[in-house]
Amino acid sequence: MEKQDKADNKKRSIPKQPQVTDLNDLLPDLPDASEEKKVIIIQASEVYSGSIPHPKIIAGYESIKEGFGDRILALIEKQSEHRQFMEKESLQMQHNEIKRGQNYAFLIGSIAIISGCVTAIMGAVVPGALIGTGGVVGLVSAFIYGAKKRTK
Repeated sequence: MEKQDKADNKKRSIPKQPQVTDLNDLLPDLPDASEEKKVIIIQASEVYSGSIPHPKIIAGYESIKEGFGDRILALIEKQSEHRQFMEKESLQMQHNEIKRGQNYAFLIGSIAIISGCVTAIMGAVVPGALIGTGGVVGLVSAFIYGAKKRTK
């Protein structure tokens, strides 16, 4: 086994690289390697995220003209109130639409069942059954389709 490992190592041996004696020979276009240059880069970044500006920004506006910071905050408060009002109105409209749909569905279902019963009582049992069940099946399928559409 040991002889096999040595034979594998000979096959996979890495060729020796030539020795470099002078860096300037490899990099002739660069300044002399003996010259030392130090470059220090200092970078600072500040990240702020929020619904209102950073206090430093507000202070900067205040330094331009007294009251600018208060005006900016008042605008932000007004925008926030408007957004909350619009969200509330949107939810209320969705709620009303759902209620209206439920009321119409109940009305259509009731009319279909009553029409089917009246038709069956008048002697046409099969058409009455089809009218009554057709209306209910239509409502159930519309309900299932609407529920699947909302989940996507």
